[in-house]
Amino acid sequence: MEMHKNHCKPSKTIEEDEVRMATVVEKS
Repeated sequence: MEMHKNHCKPSKTIEEDEVRMATVVEKS
C-alpha cells in the first residue's frame, strides 16, 4: 500500500527507496 503512495510522490520515492533498500539489505 505504501508503494502506491511512493509512486504518487517521486520526490519521496527516491528518499524512501534508499532508506527501504538499506533496511531490506540490513534485515536480509
